[in-house]
Amino acid sequence: MKNKLYFKLKNKKVQEEAFDAICEEQKTVGYYSLPEQDISSILSYGESISDAIENIAVIGIGGSSLGAKAVYEFIKPVRKLKRKLYFFESTDPINITNLLSKINLDKTHFLVISKSGTTVETFAIYKYIYSLQNDPNHYTFITDHNSPLEKYAQEIKAEVLHLPENVGGRFSVLSSVGLVPLALSGIDIQSLLNGANIIRKSFFEAGYI
Repeated sequence: MKNKLYFKLKNKKVQEEAFDAICEEQKTVGYYSLPEQDISSILSYGESISDAIENIAVIGIGGSSLGAKAVYEFIKPVRKLKRKLYFFESTDPINITNLLSKINLDKTHFLVISKSGTTVETFAIYKYIYSLQNDPNHYTFITDHNSPLEKYAQEIKAEVLHLPENVGGRFSVLSSVGLVPLALSGIDIQSLLNGANIIRKSFFEAGYI
């Protein structure tokens, strides 16, 4: 891939300094290394979900849902997938009721996603759905280590997965936040990461300056 700027630069030095800053940033910000991660644990987790499960429902807002939703909506029209993905992103009761009317709760696995583990909207949606389906085996929580959400999940003996602490929520699509729902739907997440890695290398190794 060849990177190209389609506008004239007024200050070459500013551009070079920005590129150097990003190169330095990648040493500590986990987002940049996600394309090269080992996904064996995610794939192993996926195998633990029963084939009787027909739907995967993400409960999360913002960065906890938008990345996976974008990839899923892009691939869904051209690939036959293993499971359907649904996204509970709003506390609007009409929206929740509409989504619930499309799924069988006994054939749905819910992914409750919040990096901080303190997202009020996410927990509010979850609590309502839990009042309808209170089997902890139908839930997996994705959050930071030692977050309030992890502690709650441990109390009800539900599965907990984590994401790297140095990956911000809005940049988490290539972490367990995005990869788990995509993998469970049947999308090839290794190919997704391979593509991301090509772009990463084209930027840092080939450069755009």
